Amino acid sequence: MNLYLIDGNSYIYRAYFAIRGLTNSKGLPTNAIFGFTNMLLKIIREKNPDGVIISFDSPVPTKRHAVFKEYKAQRPDMPYDLIEQIPYIKNIIEAFRIPMFEVQGYEADDVLASIAKKASKHGVNVFIVTADKDMLQIVGDNIKIYDPMKDMILDEKYVEDRYGVKPELIPDFMALAGDVVDNIPGVKGIGDKTARELLKQFVTLDNLISNVDKIKKDKLRNLILMNLDNIRISKLLSTLDISVPIEINIEELRLKEPDWQRLFELFTKLEFSSLLKYIPPSKHEFKDYEVVLSINKIKEILSDIREEVSFDICYSEENNFDSDLLGVAFCYDGIKSYYVPVKEFSDLSYGITKDQLSVMVSELLSNDEIDKIGYDIKSLLLPLKQDQSPFSFSGKFYDVMIASYLLNPNKTTHKLEEISLDFLSYRQMTKMDIFGKGKSVREVSVDDIARYHCERAVVTYRLKGVLYKLLKEEELEDVYFKIEMPLIFVLTDMELTGVKIDIEKLEEISKEIDRELDAIKSRIYFMAGEEFNINSPKQLAKILFENLGLKPTKKKKTGFSTEMGVLEELALIHDIPREIL
Repeated sequence: MNLYLIDGNSYIYRAYFAIRGLTNSKGLPTNAIFGFTNMLLKIIREKNPDGVIISFDSPVPTKRHAVFKEYKAQRPDMPYDLIEQIPYIKNIIEAFRIPMFEVQGYEADDVLASIAKKASKHGVNVFIVTADKDMLQIVGDNIKIYDPMKDMILDEKYVEDRYGVKPELIPDFMALAGDVVDNIPGVKGIGDKTARELLKQFVTLDNLISNVDKIKKDKLRNLILMNLDNIRISKLLSTLDISVPIEINIEELRLKEPDWQRLFELFTKLEFSSLLKYIPPSKHEFKDYEVVLSINKIKEILSDIREEVSFDICYSEENNFDSDLLGVAFCYDGIKSYYVPVKEFSDLSYGITKDQLSVMVSELLSNDEIDKIGYDIKSLLLPLKQDQSPFSFSGKFYDVMIASYLLNPNKTTHKLEEISLDFLSYRQMTKMDIFGKGKSVREVSVDDIARYHCERAVVTYRLKGVLYKLLKEEELEDVYFKIEMPLIFVLTDMELTGVKIDIEKLEEISKEIDRELDAIKSRIYFMAGEEFNINSPKQLAKILFENLGLKPTKKKKTGFSTEMGVLEELALIHDIPREIL
């Protein structure tokens, strides 16, 4: 059994400082949560452990604090925006069903060391995930350190090669050399090299203290004698307590199936859309749809639509005006939906032609007695209107993408899959689920295409009820119906019409700009006394600082800087930088 032990506090701080400025659209800081979760998933995916344990420091002061008040005193208080994230991190750990340990009055290192010793006695291969030096002291049979920063497994040989002592003597080493990270004093003036040499000569710290008179160098001997108290305290501080009162059941430490639903809810709330891919698809498969091939059947369905209908259209290409219409999905009750494929593009020997379907869709969208619901309606309508210039739209159009944006303008994306998660807690299939990687829509079966677009139609229908109720509560209905909805059609017409460009005028402007640039270059060359590549920082620096003798204000590894800020300063005293700007 391979058991990985993780220092939770260390992981959290690493995640916090590795990713800065990340929040969800509600303003909740999420950088540490996101980083911690990714680091945890990396261990699980890449190391494939049989079990994982995470330990946290106790908020209660430890024996080390009582012995040495300055222990870790140099560390600043935990930032407030990190404190907010701790409960979410622990909720995610619980959802992964990973055991957490926090023992009053003990540090996480002591807890992990005690668990490691107990587990190793049962033949478990223990890997402690940490970059802390003091944890090296328990490396031995069945216990190793995994340093995630270096992606290295550290064993007894590593410790002896790196520090010149056996793992159990790391506290002796730290008692002499100290440790800046934990504010362990050691002896000021003794570094790693000297500590290594002393322990090579005297083997142990106790033997060194007993035979301090045998140290040949007077200065070094006096340093030891003057710091005996610091040495003893430092050893006490750096020695791990492997007798933390904690009981473990090896079998209970094995990784269990995570609570995927809870993780789904947490990742959705935190807006970790990139992590949702690790959650297995739900057992639910959308089945309540029908592929309609008969023109009489589609007429019957359309005649049943009384008040509102959601629609989703399948095109041969996305975001292309010239895309071919391949099929349309309808839903008018939020439960069942219908997909009507075009027979020309679906290898069907019978069915509805593209022209027949276009006419039906046109009639539906121009019926002002029926409300139309869709996602990114402008993109759905553009190819239709391009194909049929007299195409008209009437009635109310409810675009759930725009509604989502109005409710949450700080969110960077408003994909239908994300909106569905946010407001319905429903995970719908993605395009990747249906089309895979690299497949075109024409390579997928009609049934798979139908299932995908029909589910989108049902989800869109359900979202309308939720989103537009929220718009009303937030007093944003007028913003949508008086500004956003009319803009759908304005922007559609604008994109189809395009912008007329006077090519001759643009060419004339371009030539005028070229003439101005040539004049500026000539003036620069005249003032410099020679021609040079103005775009070359190296050549420009030579002209400014060597030839003209201007005083450089900033230096880089490759020479004096000629960046914008430097040129702006120099422009105050010379014409060449002014002309360049």
